[in-house]
Amino acid sequence: DGDLLWMAMEFIQGRDLGSIIATDAPLTVERIVRIFSQVCEALDEAHDANIIHRDLKPANVVCFDHRRTQDFVKVLDFGIAKIMDPDENYQPLTRDGIVCGTPAYMSPEQVQGFELDPRSDLFSLGIILYQSITGRLPFFAESAVEVATKIVIDDPEPPNKVRPEWKYPPELEAVVLKLLAKDKDERYPDAIAAKEALEA
Repeated sequence: DGDLLWMAMEFIQGRDLGSIIATDAPLTVERIVRIFSQVCEALDEAHDANIIHRDLKPANVVCFDHRRTQDFVKVLDFGIAKIMDPDENYQPLTRDGIVCGTPAYMSPEQVQGFELDPRSDLFSLGIILYQSITGRLPFFAESAVEVATKIVIDDPEPPNKVRPEWKYPPELEAVVLKLLAKDKDERYPDAIAAKEALEA
C-alpha cells in the first residue's frame, strides 16, 4: 500500500556452528577445514569491502547442505560490523573507543577499545577454531571483565593438552595458536593466508 516499510532477507535452514560442535564433536579434520576455509572466504569478502565483522562467533556461522555440498557456510549478523576508511557521508552507529561484540570471542585490541583492522576478526576465528577442536573456549571466566583480562594477558592452553583424546595434527594446532597471537602482527596477514594455512 506504500505505507509499510519492509526488508526481504534470505531464509537459511541450517545449524549454527555452536550446535554442530555440541552435537557432532569431535569433528573430522576434513570437516573443520571445509567449514573454516569457507569462513575465511566470507571474511575475505567482507574485508575486501572494508568491513570488519567484530562479532564473529559460532552462532553467526551457519552450515547447511546445498545441492552437492555438505556444510555450505554462511557468515551472518553484520549488525555491529565496522566500515574501515569510510567516506564523508558515513554515519557510524558506534563511537571510537566503545567496545562492541561478544566478550568471549573478542580480540585483545577489541576488548581494550583500540582501533581494529581485519586481523581482529582473525583472532575471533582462532577462538572458534580452538573451540571446534577442544569443545572449550580458550579464555573462560565467570565475568566478562575476567574474560577480557585473560584475552589480553593469558596464553591459551595448547589444544592437545586440553583435549588429548581428540587427535588433531600439530599443524592444525599451530594454525590455531598463530591466529590467537596477542600481537596482531604475529597473526596471519589476512583471511586468505589463514585459509591457505588451514588447507595445507
